Amino acid sequence: MGDGPSLEIYPLARDEAESARLNAQHKLLVDIVGGPIDKSIRLENIASVADVGTGTGIWLLDAKTHLITYSPNTNPYTLHGFDISAAQFLPSPETHGLTLSVHDILRPFPIAHRERYDLVHVRMLVSALKVEEYEVAVRNLVGVLKPGGYLQWTDLDSSHLSSAPSAADPRASPLITSWLTFLELNNLSTCPTTTIENAYTHSNELLDISSTTYPVAGRPELSERAQNWELQAFAAVMPPVLRVTGQAKSQVEAEERAREAVSGVKEFFAGGGEVLDLRFGVVVGRKRGL
Repeated sequence: MGDGPSLEIYPLARDEAESARLNAQHKLLVDIVGGPIDKSIRLENIASVADVGTGTGIWLLDAKTHLITYSPNTNPYTLHGFDISAAQFLPSPETHGLTLSVHDILRPFPIAHRERYDLVHVRMLVSALKVEEYEVAVRNLVGVLKPGGYLQWTDLDSSHLSSAPSAADPRASPLITSWLTFLELNNLSTCPTTTIENAYTHSNELLDISSTTYPVAGRPELSERAQNWELQAFAAVMPPVLRVTGQAKSQVEAEERAREAVSGVKEFFAGGGEVLDLRFGVVVGRKRGL
């Protein structure tokens, strides 16, 4: 569908193990933010949905169930997922009522998708987009929204990590420092919620912009699942992070140092340490025109 991918900084693999981790991550994120579709969005107006950075398509499947349950539509929903790579696409998506296409968010979408969708959803691109690229991404996303349609973007906020108690603990601090260094060196946003909100505002196309941050720390009902998610996520991301930041000179060294860093966080949790203070922000805006 797209013109081909731009140069990526995305550090995660696109294999079966990572797809399984992403699907498990989805279930946790939905519980953290209170559902696949933000409560500010009027479901009765949603018939066509795009998910950009769709990965396996898991969010689209959940959104479909959510819409059928809370706002049944007599006509079939249009559900289209886009990703820069097809490597993790759900097999035979059409049997689930989905269409999945390759497209780079930093390139304009094909004309066939112009003003086609009532809801466009984006999630977890913090390690894929540089700060200066958010406005380009939002401009392209707004282009496929119908007038009056909603843009919902959820992403990871790392801005509280350095001031949390875990940052001063020698068991957790090496991992935290490496992650924040990776973000800084690549000009990635530590607080994408603010970056996204600014991009919405600068587009001059989105109204009723709202931003909500959901902490994980202090929510005991999610604590164990969140700790397991953090261990799995950092186990996946740390080897490439260590290579990119120059803290490891070979893949073997990167994997060994990553195991040590993740093991330190695991010990921190086992010793009573709370979940690392990562938060999730949801930014919603509605396109002008209705």
